[in-house]
Amino acid sequence: MDEKTIIIADDHQLFAEGIFSMLNNTEYKVVGYAADGIALLSLLKGFVPNVVLLDINMPRMNGIESAKKIKDLYPCVKIIMLTMYTEPGFYNAAIKNNFDGYLLKNIQRSELISAIEKVLNGEKVFPPIGNNNLKPDRSDQMLTISAINTLTEREREVLKLIAGQLTMAEIAAKLFLSQHTIETYRKNLLRKLNQRNTLGLAVLAINNGIS
Repeated sequence: MDEKTIIIADDHQLFAEGIFSMLNNTEYKVVGYAADGIALLSLLKGFVPNVVLLDINMPRMNGIESAKKIKDLYPCVKIIMLTMYTEPGFYNAAIKNNFDGYLLKNIQRSELISAIEKVLNGEKVFPPIGNNNLKPDRSDQMLTISAINTLTEREREVLKLIAGQLTMAEIAAKLFLSQHTIETYRKNLLRKLNQRNTLGLAVLAINNGIS
């Protein structure tokens, strides 16, 4: 196997093409592209690269969940999250799940190549994002645990299914409830857990063992 093969997973094809251009004429060879997590896992059945550059917000299966499955199935693969998200939850999910790096999409070509080189040499690449390193303090963790403890049994059940990548319609069918009712639960979870979107709920659930 080529020691420097790379697969890009991102639902924005133009961005993926930009990364491909960055790596063109370097010692790193892009051997595949996937637009979502399910397609990525299918692609890996045919060829296992050394590095996956992986977006977080993708359809069907988000990057965090995809990366967890890759680490379980192909522990030798190095995973670098390449995202626009600066929220601590995503950053810490990458650290907690033993991914290899976390970079923002506005990264320079030299920084990307350096990061790939480092992870291939066994290093972790988690540079400070913005003006801080995004690691939550003890009080932030306690607030999250406290908020989770306020959830009803049904809300926890819905949260677990969200973490499992089910759509609102699929959750409604599984729980024998209307989609409107499930959407109400989702809105309540966003409010109680102080998250901006469903992806944030999924990552929070994964970080706290609700998956």
